[in-house]
Amino acid sequence: METEESKESTQLVVSQQQQQTDTDQAMIPAPSAQQQALITAEAAKAPPRTSTLQAPTLCLTGHASAVYSCRFNPSGTLLASGGIDKLLFLWNLDLASGECKNDVVLKGHEAPILDVKWTSEGDRVLTASVDKTAAVWDVASGDRVKRLRAHSGIVNSIDVSRRGESLALTAGDDAALHVWDLRQRRPVFSIRDVYPQLTACFSDDATQIFSAGISNDIKCWDMRTGRLMLDLLGHRDTVTGLTLSPDGSFLLSNGQDNTLRCWDVRAFVSGGDQKSRAVMVYKGATHDMEQNLLRCTWSPDGLRVSAGSADQHVNIWESATGKLLYRLPGHTGCVNAVDFHPTQPIIASAGSDKKIWMGEIA
Repeated sequence: METEESKESTQLVVSQQQQQTDTDQAMIPAPSAQQQALITAEAAKAPPRTSTLQAPTLCLTGHASAVYSCRFNPSGTLLASGGIDKLLFLWNLDLASGECKNDVVLKGHEAPILDVKWTSEGDRVLTASVDKTAAVWDVASGDRVKRLRAHSGIVNSIDVSRRGESLALTAGDDAALHVWDLRQRRPVFSIRDVYPQLTACFSDDATQIFSAGISNDIKCWDMRTGRLMLDLLGHRDTVTGLTLSPDGSFLLSNGQDNTLRCWDVRAFVSGGDQKSRAVMVYKGATHDMEQNLLRCTWSPDGLRVSAGSADQHVNIWESATGKLLYRLPGHTGCVNAVDFHPTQPIIASAGSDKKIWMGEIA
C-alpha cells in the first residue's frame, strides 16, 4: 500500500518538475519585432502555390522495386503505376485536400509491368508486361476483365485510342504490332516488322499507327491497308518512347541517342520531305547502360514536353523553342516515365529508386 509519506514525496517531485518546465519556457525569449519582420519577409519570398497538393512535392512509396510507368486518369483523380514487382497500384488523388494515397493494388501479371494506359472514359486501365501479355483492368471492381494474348515475346508498350469504341495497340519484342477491339478476343489488325518494337501509339483518329524500336527509325502504318506511309529518320540509336501531341499534329520521340525529337505528322506538310517533318530536337535527357525503356509525354496544352532520363532528373522543355524550363531533382535512380496532370500544373515521375514523385510547376 502507498503510505501518506510516499504520496507527499511523489507530489513534491511532480511539483518540482512542473516548476522546472515553467522556468524553461520562461527562459525562451519571444522574437523581437525585427526578427518577426525577417520571418515574414522570408515567407513572402516563397514562390506562390500553383496546385492543390498538400505540399509542393509529394513522394509516393509502396512499390517493392523499380517503377517503369505512371499515368493520371482523364479526370486527374487517380494515378496508375506499375513496375518490376508485377503489381498495378492505383493512387487516389483528392483534388480538394491535396492528399494522395494508395487505395488499390491489383495482382495478375506474372512478370514486370512495362507500360500503363487509361481508356478515354477512365473506367479501365491497360497494362503491358514482360509475361508476353497485356491486360485490361476494371477500376470500379478491381478485376482483370481481359487478357490480351497474341505476342510471342515481351509486350513493351500499350496505347489506347482517343475517342469512340476503345481500341488498344500493343508492341512487342516479336516485332509485331497488334490492334485490339476490347469487345473481341483476338486482334482485329496486325503488322509484323523486321525488328523488335519497343513503343507504338495511335494517330489522333486511330486510322494510323506510329511505331519504333531498335532500327532507330519511326514508321507510320495505314491501318486500313497495312501500307507503310512514312519512315521518319533522325535518331541515331534505339527509340524507346513515342507519344502524340494533344491536337494530334505532332509526334514526340525519346531515343537512346540522348535526344528528344518532335515530328510534324500532319497529312500535308510544306515540302513533305524528312527535313520538313523534323520540327525540334530537345537535349538534356540521358540514357545509360541499363537501356531502360524511357518514355516521354506532352503537357495537356501542348506547350511543354517531358521525358524520362537516366540522370535522375525530370526535364521539362518548352515545346515550340526547345528551351529547357525545369530540371527537377528528387529521384536517386533512373527516371523511367513522366506524366502531366490533366487539369493542374503537376507532373508525376516514376523511377528505378522504387519511388513516384509528384511536384507542382509554375
